[in-house]
Amino acid sequence: MNTGNRVVDEISKINFSGNVIPQNWFKHIRFDDNKPDTVAIILLADIIYWYRHTEIRDEISGLTIGYRKKFKADKLQKNYSAMAEQYGFTKRQVQDAMNRLKSKGIIIIELRTVTTTTGSRLGNVVFIEPVADVINKLTHPITPESDPSHVETGEAITFERETNTEITYTENTTNINNHNGATSRSALPYQKINDVDNSNTDIIHQVVTYYLSVYEKEFKEEHPKLKKAQWSRIRGVLSYFADDNMLDYDSFATMIDRHFERSMETDYNINHFATEGVLTNLFYEAAY
Repeated sequence: MNTGNRVVDEISKINFSGNVIPQNWFKHIRFDDNKPDTVAIILLADIIYWYRHTEIRDEISGLTIGYRKKFKADKLQKNYSAMAEQYGFTKRQVQDAMNRLKSKGIIIIELRTVTTTTGSRLGNVVFIEPVADVINKLTHPITPESDPSHVETGEAITFERETNTEITYTENTTNINNHNGATSRSALPYQKINDVDNSNTDIIHQVVTYYLSVYEKEFKEEHPKLKKAQWSRIRGVLSYFADDNMLDYDSFATMIDRHFERSMETDYNINHFATEGVLTNLFYEAAY
């Protein structure tokens, strides 16, 4: 690896592991005086580390053949004293921070009585579970630009090019098939495509069109109107993600289907779908 910068090259050789703290947590996990709740943020990052799966790789091929959780029980068992020692906090700091996370609905704390391998019974053992949809919203919050409730005079679900040429899907134009091979022409809305300086324009257009058709099928209504700047951001994110992960239309279609299959409450606006965190999760769930 040679980027032309010695320090960048050396740092890039270091294998970092452990906790990851999303920047948005410092904006949304705060005290009443609006200062970041740093202790709670650090402890939450530790909890999320334990809830991130570990890959199981085949020893011969090196391919990923499955995933497993890092902890033994159905929920993560934690000891406040051990957490305090690990991060240099007091036990009271840890306990108060955990209670703040609980009160905000970010984690669930359960006290159990457990039996040790020696037969001893221990009471008030702390088990912790993060609330996945809340963590997702804290990590990838809906901004005013992406929140459809803030769109006052949005454009129709069309992409405009300089020539304003409209591309209409009919029996005589491009057929877009879903990943099962079923043609979705009848469900596709009319679209105008915008010239974007990337090689994935056609694929991204198909992906967006398929997303809109699934949305309309699921909710029996058209997708909310978005502004031109929002469509530009969406196409840019999808194009970048396609390039970075070498995705084709079928892979995106699988991810879209998985997105709408989720039982958890989520934001099905395409603005939310076209964020790196959501796309990454769907990629590993459905297309990896």
